[in-house]
Amino acid sequence: MPAAPKAQKNSLAAIGISVDTNGKMTVDETALTTAVQNNPSAIKAVFSGNQGLGNQAYFKTSLAVSNVENFVPFPDITSFTSAPTSLGLLADMFA
Repeated sequence: MPAAPKAQKNSLAAIGISVDTNGKMTVDETALTTAVQNNPSAIKAVFSGNQGLGNQAYFKTSLAVSNVENFVPFPDITSFTSAPTSLGLLADMFA
């Protein structure tokens, strides 16, 4: 998983969330609670809007779903016959 861009890491750090080089997130509950109590607009900014993490996650998920055929090779089953060997091959592919 690629690391978050520096601006996103800084925004997350400001509310108590850190991201390591492998993309693993860690939450400092005290810092997050303080941010929620003292600066709720900072929390909203990190997760909402065009540059927010929520929108970024939605965009990347939509892109992956719309290009799924590039990630998962689907077999062409139009050339299979009803011969037992063809049906066996088909069954093996989905087993």
